[in-house]
Amino acid sequence: PDLTADDWLWLLHDDSAPEPDALAELVAEHERSPSALVLGPKLLDATAPTHLDEFGLTMTTQGEKISPAAGELDQAQFDTQSDVLAVGTAGMLVQAGLWQRLGGFDPRLAFSDDGLDFGVRARLASARVVTVPRARVRHHPERQRTLRRSTAPTYRQIRWAQLYRRLSYAGGAESFFLRLGLPLVFQREVFVRLA
Repeated sequence: PDLTADDWLWLLHDDSAPEPDALAELVAEHERSPSALVLGPKLLDATAPTHLDEFGLTMTTQGEKISPAAGELDQAQFDTQSDVLAVGTAGMLVQAGLWQRLGGFDPRLAFSDDGLDFGVRARLASARVVTVPRARVRHHPERQRTLRRSTAPTYRQIRWAQLYRRLSYAGGAESFFLRLGLPLVFQREVFVRLA
């Protein structure tokens, strides 16, 4: 369908169950903070609703994805955070204008970390990426892994995604030296995997 810049996209996985007011809470947060153009709900483990599945993403300097809240008992300890590097795609609310400007998810990362990459690109485009603790979505990570086991990313794909992100976000000089060092990185990867 044709989208205007002011429309919104709410992305839900087939293994997600949003609470009735989840979308309203996400929209209300944008109304309070108009610069927040990517908003993520609190993802709860559907099999253990007192535990967090995901609530904001970050990454190491090596490009490895980190989900600081994953597996934590939900005691509102993350509720004071607002701005994050990225949010997961399950339940993500994103402004259509930003989505179109960034070209959506990078198809080269469709198998791994597409939400992380999109969040980084959104922040580089001066959009805020925020978490909304009052918006809650129950997520079935085990069912997702079972249903998609045949298409689950391999170690090689995950590592490729990390290196791809490092090269994508690097400046001119840094990118040059990273590219020069790629043979060494791959040689080290082979050694680590064989050890």
